[in-house]
Amino acid sequence: MLLFLDWQSDGIAARLALILYGVILVIALLPGLRRCGAVSRLVPAALAWHGVIWAFIAFWLLPYYAAATGADCYGYHHNGMMVAQVIRAGNWGAISWQLGSDTMPIVTGLLYAPFGGDIYGMLLFSAALGFCAALYLCRAFALWATPAQLKQYAIIILFLPSLGMWAGYYGKDSWVAMGLGMAAYGYSSTLKPHGPVGVWHLLAGVAIVTVVRPHIALVLAASMGLAYVWGLTQSRRLSVLAKLGMIVMLIAMFGLLAAVARGFLGLSEVSADSLQEYARTKSAGNAIGGSAVEVQSSPGVVGALLNFPRGVVRVLFQPFPWEIHNFAAGMAALENLFILWFVLSRAGRMRKLFRGMVRRPYILFSSLLAGMLLLMFSFIPNLGLLSRQRVQLLPFLFVVLVGAEAVQKRGTRPLGITSHAWRPRGPGRTSPLPQPGPSLAPEGSMIPSAPRVHGAWS
Repeated sequence: MLLFLDWQSDGIAARLALILYGVILVIALLPGLRRCGAVSRLVPAALAWHGVIWAFIAFWLLPYYAAATGADCYGYHHNGMMVAQVIRAGNWGAISWQLGSDTMPIVTGLLYAPFGGDIYGMLLFSAALGFCAALYLCRAFALWATPAQLKQYAIIILFLPSLGMWAGYYGKDSWVAMGLGMAAYGYSSTLKPHGPVGVWHLLAGVAIVTVVRPHIALVLAASMGLAYVWGLTQSRRLSVLAKLGMIVMLIAMFGLLAAVARGFLGLSEVSADSLQEYARTKSAGNAIGGSAVEVQSSPGVVGALLNFPRGVVRVLFQPFPWEIHNFAAGMAALENLFILWFVLSRAGRMRKLFRGMVRRPYILFSSLLAGMLLLMFSFIPNLGLLSRQRVQLLPFLFVVLVGAEAVQKRGTRPLGITSHAWRPRGPGRTSPLPQPGPSLAPEGSMIPSAPRVHGAWS
């Protein structure tokens, strides 16, 4: 049964304008997929799939929950209509600029100002944001992956139901997904000689995440900085000035984001104890509804680490099949079974992956970011909220899991290693020098055929 939203609308022109915004956004990203054949071949099916998800959200999910419990996006839409009127009147001083949830009506108003507002058009634009975020994440991984790995990763990122639903839902999640995707692609590109395009995407992505969720931006910057600095200790290809310049930029970004996050969260200081106390206080307010669960928390950093394994299970694998009580919980439980199978099927390969991770800084960054987000979300005592929040970490967790796929395959060059001295060993192979053969370059990378000398991370 179809349900409809009787929300304020400025008519068909506003709806078509918002749809056009989303179409332009998607078309602008498609040329960048020309070197990612595994991804570009999936785009038509992925567009159809995301269209199905949009229809499910627009004609059942959102109307049902808006009528039953209310929806945050109603406030974003209604207030955004008023902000748009203020913008058209030129009264910019009347707009209260804030971070977090208070930003959403302003962003909505900016989009509504030229041609008006419409909820169905905004839902489709949000779906376009989520789809573009998935494309950015695939392009980021393409620079460090083999074609087989990229295809597997793209199938997961483009077709996993929760990623398509919550990353394309009208609200903060779609903008955070877009920011994380841009930042990931920008960071991945800066590790390769792709010019200033990577830096622009990196800074724009971090800015988007900062406006919507400053604490996520802080974790993002910390992960990038740690991975980059650790990689530099093993690299001999970059000049000293390039190393120092990137380190200074990351330190400045981290310091700025720490100050912004402290003000946003209302902390007197940025420390492990203060962050844990904030998480415990914030979590207490989320322990409501039928999806609420009990979270055991011990004081101090040691207590948080001791409770971390149970938190990982809660974030990634709950609700369990026997905890299903409605349709949404049933879909989440089915997806959790897939994640559990995927993790277990690659658990034996993780040791080799971690041992060579320093040569693949993007995978190192993804593992750090996924771990930090897992720790942050482990305090949330609501499975329904977790199903939305974990959309921010799943793309990076799958980078690590899919990145372990090739390490067991004999004769496959470890990703990111381009040294002349590398060569797979086997019976009758004693020379350390490379031999001519077919290119094993990751799809979408700029790595030429052997002999290969390329990249700052050789």
